[in-house]
Amino acid sequence: MSFVKDFLDGLRSYASVFQLANQLKLWKYIFLSGVISLIIGSLILWAGYSVFDDLGSWMSSFYPWQRGAKFVQGLSNFVSGLAISGIGLVFYKYAIIILLSPMMSFLSEKLEKHIKGDIKGQNLIEIGISIVRGIRLSARNVIRELSIILVLLILSFVPVLNIATSALIFIVQAYYAGFGNMDYTMERHFKVRETVPFVRRYRGLAIGNGTVFLVILFIPILGLLLAPALATCASTLEVLKRLDEYRR
Repeated sequence: MSFVKDFLDGLRSYASVFQLANQLKLWKYIFLSGVISLIIGSLILWAGYSVFDDLGSWMSSFYPWQRGAKFVQGLSNFVSGLAISGIGLVFYKYAIIILLSPMMSFLSEKLEKHIKGDIKGQNLIEIGISIVRGIRLSARNVIRELSIILVLLILSFVPVLNIATSALIFIVQAYYAGFGNMDYTMERHFKVRETVPFVRRYRGLAIGNGTVFLVILFIPILGLLLAPALATCASTLEVLKRLDEYRR
């Protein structure tokens, strides 16, 4: 039941963000981070679109027979689209986590100050440490995420399994997206080796937060503008609620 509750909290937490953004005057930071996100996302979309047809044709070229060639071509296009979408999202997420780290950490800190009172802000050295931490954690997560996605992509060649693998790839993407969003708060409270057990315990929250993040991303242009900052703020609200419970 804890998983389900955490998952639902991860979904519901976005509803509070707009009111807090107005109250704390966060929209200028949300807009600025959104512009950077839009540029990065557009570049990755362009790169993915430019290789889509070539990848599908290359995969189907290994099938030597005429019979069933049309089915194999369709399956190859499906798998290549799935692969490009999945890997593109992975690169987008980690580019955002690293490049927007100072701004997302600032947004998370502003919310924590509002909720818990005055807390010590980060100086330039601590901001630099946070960026290095984000790179370390991203390197760890990207290897794990891509490994899981690769296995699922291989399984997606099995016709009956390809529906299930699509859903599983989405869940994996959501988990690691939520992980990254939660870390903007956890970096002020945990070392890297302490962060992983926290996310594992509240994996439902990570998946719930990441699910909404991915759904927002599917909204053309607006999704890239809003998703990173909204997800960071939403995750901050829920992580703060669980810190005392986790430490007991």
